[in-house]
Amino acid sequence: MSLRQTDFQRPHTWPTLATGEVHVWLMELDRPPLAPARLSTTLSADERQRAARFHNPHTGARYATLHLQLRRLLAHYSGIPAAALQFALGKQGKPLLRQHPLHFNSSRSSQLGLVAICADAEVGIDIEHHRPVIDHQPIARSYFSSAERAALAALPANRQISAFHQIWTRKEAYLKALGVGLTRSLDGFSVCSAGKLLPAHIDDHSDASVQARWQLHDLLTAPDFSATLASSSSNSRHRCLLLDRA
Repeated sequence: MSLRQTDFQRPHTWPTLATGEVHVWLMELDRPPLAPARLSTTLSADERQRAARFHNPHTGARYATLHLQLRRLLAHYSGIPAAALQFALGKQGKPLLRQHPLHFNSSRSSQLGLVAICADAEVGIDIEHHRPVIDHQPIARSYFSSAERAALAALPANRQISAFHQIWTRKEAYLKALGVGLTRSLDGFSVCSAGKLLPAHIDDHSDASVQARWQLHDLLTAPDFSATLASSSSNSRHRCLLLDRA
């Protein structure tokens, strides 16, 4: 796959995470394949069991690869060996580290994975591979706000599939940052203004202060993919990085 270089760049050295900064890492999950021995010595028993439960072994391998790379990244930022990292779930079910206060989130779709890491703000990340055959209109009517439906309808037909996925990733990234996932009503907040896809912002119908405190960033990853980063700090800066296999 040819990854766009617009947003994501390979760093020359492992970067330091500054205050108010979010590092977003993009990775390919299929090549080269990771050695089974490395997965077995780094992943927890629970992670290995979850990978084995996928009906499609290829999907399970992608899950395992993303979690290994997540451990690799968290080990760099926390100073804790990758295999020694211990995960727990917060009050809303969001994964966290038992041994370190880093904020992080991950997402995968098809052969691509994303990891967002921040020291001092909640983050959520989502990536979606476009599915051209999807009938997006009934989904939008059921789950999008009136502002989002208007933004989608304002676009020509050939742009609506891409816009649909972009709205979806914005909504998922925000909910993942909150830690509630898809348990909350998706039409209870908007990620754009009525009739306008850009700029991305959050209008939470239950909390008027969210728009001033939160940020959404659309991310360019690869053709036919949409991705979004959500951050609970209005002052955070994000840096987009490509992760090489090691």
